[in-house]
Amino acid sequence: MADFNYIPTYTSNVDSIYRIKEAKFGDGYAQRVADGINSIVRQWNLEFEKISIANATSIKNFINSKLGSITFTWDTPDSETVKVICKSMKERFRGPTTRDISLVFEEDFSQ
Repeated sequence: MADFNYIPTYTSNVDSIYRIKEAKFGDGYAQRVADGINSIVRQWNLEFEKISIANATSIKNFINSKLGSITFTWDTPDSETVKVICKSMKERFRGPTTRDISLVFEEDFSQ
């Protein structure tokens, strides 16, 4: 079971980030190579729309407890459990009783 069990309103997208090392030479020539064995990093943008203040507070407390650097597990929309970190969180005030929360999860390969 994943550490982060909140269900987003929807997943807006998943991005694949390709890490490479590149050496450029004076004549316009460049050499590129994949950076490490996990050179493709996935990133998910999650939206929690019109959620109660209690749920928003619970999500914020969980994300804040990880300080942007502590890995936790999460189940992707494809039902794959992955280790992620969250370096970005946004909160929108919808009204006196509801909030929107946006999170960016980045795949993490550390032990």
